[in-house]
Amino acid sequence: MKTGDKVVRQNKAHKHAMGSSANGVANKFLADLRGEWVAVGWAGNENSRINGKLLGFDLYSLLIESDHGPVLVFKGPGIAVKPL
Repeated sequence: MKTGDKVVRQNKAHKHAMGSSANGVANKFLADLRGEWVAVGWAGNENSRINGKLLGFDLYSLLIESDHGPVLVFKGPGIAVKPL
């Protein structure tokens, strides 16, 4: 078994069961917001929020251009992204 075979198998199973690829909903949501102003923070904690323009994203992170310069936000449980 080659590296990554397990992930490929899991993604195919998810797509078959759910009708979309794993992370497909999140990727479409973020792709639609690319170049737009967003608020990124931890759900339920307004004090931890970063406002800025969504420049890009990948599987693990978001790149936000804030008033203080670029900010790299690592995705994880509890991270919330909403349009401004």
